[in-house]
Amino acid sequence: MANEDLVEDGQRPSERDSKSPGDALGGFPCPEDITVRPYVATYSEVGRGSLCRIPPLDPSLRWVNDGEFSWLVNSEGEVVYSRPCVADEERIERNRNRAERRAKRRVEDFMVHNEITKMWTLTYAEKCWSRTRCVADIHAFMIEWKKYEHGRAFPYVWVIEQHKDGSFHVHLGVRGDHHTDFFALKRLWGKGRIRFDAQRKSRDGSKRSIQRMAHYLTKYLTKTFDDARDSGTHRYEVAEGFQPGTETQHFATHLDAVAWLMQKNSQLRCVWFSGDNPKWDASWPCWCFEDG
Repeated sequence: MANEDLVEDGQRPSERDSKSPGDALGGFPCPEDITVRPYVATYSEVGRGSLCRIPPLDPSLRWVNDGEFSWLVNSEGEVVYSRPCVADEERIERNRNRAERRAKRRVEDFMVHNEITKMWTLTYAEKCWSRTRCVADIHAFMIEWKKYEHGRAFPYVWVIEQHKDGSFHVHLGVRGDHHTDFFALKRLWGKGRIRFDAQRKSRDGSKRSIQRMAHYLTKYLTKTFDDARDSGTHRYEVAEGFQPGTETQHFATHLDAVAWLMQKNSQLRCVWFSGDNPKWDASWPCWCFEDG
């Protein structure tokens, strides 16, 4: 009976013991059974999607270059990817442009998601020549505005603009339905005039209209990028807690990834492909999607 008590599912102890520890724990996957999912798809609530093919990391891969070209080679010496070398100045410029595009996209997505359609311009009675002071002033102003709103959080975005003479002022955007007392804001600012930019207000509240307003607002990011970075201050700020949500999934094939994006938003259309851009210098392809 003792031996019979050890029988499980019709198997004798000798049969069971011959299996690997992985089988006793439910089974470890064999390398052949592991599905590689190199396609990474991301969808944002504002109606944007992206898709990249990022192959699994191979520790044997390494970069080599001769000053003119760089090659990504494996342990066998086979070239996986190649690209021309660029000068340090050009690399810095490319990184700057990428950071600038990310900042613009973040502001635009925030404005579309939160329907930012009303803009105010905060100026100084006596010109402000210090970016650090201007950033401190807008921070202090937003603290006082929140107190005026009895601590109620609300979506906003501000961007610093620098005039040709070097002085600064601030552009501030809020939701179109956010009731604002002009005289209260002027008192809270206390540094000079506040102007409501009626001509910049999104009249119909459509996504395209808000994007046009965002384009107007973010053009100042380009003008002040280097100065802000050098001084360690912000060029812009968006309210915390109001960013659009994003979702990311991994897929085995390009078609599966596109199908998932279409499930998230059937209006998505591919608007950009890295293969059509001769300046694309990453070692993997990328596709960008937008709705409408």
